[in-house]
Amino acid sequence: MKVIKRLRNKMVVTVLVIQAIVFALILIALNLAVSISVLHETKVSLHRFVEHDIPILEKRHDWVQRRMEDIPLPERGKINHNLEKPAEEANPWRQFFSIMIPFAGQRHFRNNFGITYDMEGNFASILAAFFPRYTDEELDAIIAQGLDLSFTEKPQFLFSPIGSFLYVKIGTPKGSLVALADITRELQTAGHLMLISGGIFLVSILVSTLVAWFLAERSVRPVEEAFETQKQFIADAGHELKTPVSVVAANADALAGEIGDNKWLGYIKYETQRMARLINDLLYLAKNDAGRVPMMYSNLDVSRVVEAAVLPFESLVFEQKKHLELAIEEGIQWIGDSGGISQVVVILLDNAIKNSPEGAQLRVSLSMEQNRRGQGRFGKGHNHPVVTVYNEGEGLSPEEMRQVFKRFYRGDSSRTRETGGCGLGLSIAQFIAQAHNGTISVEGQQGSWISFSLHLGPQRLTQKSLN
Repeated sequence: MKVIKRLRNKMVVTVLVIQAIVFALILIALNLAVSISVLHETKVSLHRFVEHDIPILEKRHDWVQRRMEDIPLPERGKINHNLEKPAEEANPWRQFFSIMIPFAGQRHFRNNFGITYDMEGNFASILAAFFPRYTDEELDAIIAQGLDLSFTEKPQFLFSPIGSFLYVKIGTPKGSLVALADITRELQTAGHLMLISGGIFLVSILVSTLVAWFLAERSVRPVEEAFETQKQFIADAGHELKTPVSVVAANADALAGEIGDNKWLGYIKYETQRMARLINDLLYLAKNDAGRVPMMYSNLDVSRVVEAAVLPFESLVFEQKKHLELAIEEGIQWIGDSGGISQVVVILLDNAIKNSPEGAQLRVSLSMEQNRRGQGRFGKGHNHPVVTVYNEGEGLSPEEMRQVFKRFYRGDSSRTRETGGCGLGLSIAQFIAQAHNGTISVEGQQGSWISFSLHLGPQRLTQKSLN
């Protein structure tokens, strides 16, 4: 069932990642397109304002003077204007999509206005289709700030406490002109659009999560049914095969008592034992997939567990003229299942003996090590027991090391047939390691040596674990 859950979760995550990327690209492209369009239209409008007003600067100056005849212009630095009838506030959303309005047969940015200065740098006049709607203090600040700006014909940004502007500053026959376009509202509208886009993105991801989860459940249901059928078949077949294999083994032993051992009976016994091991491994993995493998966690002396698992192999190693070295730290205490840890050591050492030549060096070590790479389910710097089984021999290629924990994987089938393996031992060892919140790692050099390391992770001791 864990496999089905991982498959479903991967499907959901994959769908969400794809949709998140697509939605993000669409919304970002939309925001950029609108923002770039608004800025471009503003720059074009600003250029039109400058190109239109410079030739008739004197006429416009006279027009502004007549428009402001009741508002005396100061010699420099201050303006008083009438705000008794302020213009009606425009709808910001409508303004965002329509920033141009007609006036006197021309198209002008509604917030475009110009400030002229004389040759001495004194304020001269304001040029505008509509008088700018700012307070006296704000106009004073804009006039003072415009005087300090550098000359430029390319629209530049100007940010001030009053607002955000695009401006150009050019020379005129009587001084200089600063043309400004107030884009404060446009930037605020763009910010609102970004917030709305973010909200749409979050809602779309939430909806997509629910839909992806529902569809993933429906999609994996046939796979789950097939997986359940396969597990049931393996379990039933294993139980059904155990009886005839046991009968064959018993009859072979009885026949050996009658006629004595010979090579044919030896072949029968060997293959019967191999079949029995395969059936037991299949049943174990079937129980594992069904979540029915019991793990009895308790306080353990891991050192003694490892020593007890290695002890039965000493005579076999001696008979095969190999050398076994033990480097087991004493008194290492941990929480785990003694049977499971012992089974992993047996699997690793059995593989090491089978896949090493005569006279090879084998080594089993146990020590407390500090995790420096954040492996497994324990964090960086965590101290944990590590059981390492090393052997000299042919080793494995890098590709074989990546595949070696897969079920029924056999890198060299001819060698595996000679040693009697079926490719399930390391899969069982990996399951036991994961049940202890740990990992199994492999490293080596092809043609020289190989070693497998069992990293035991943290395990909480609960009353349920002890029962």
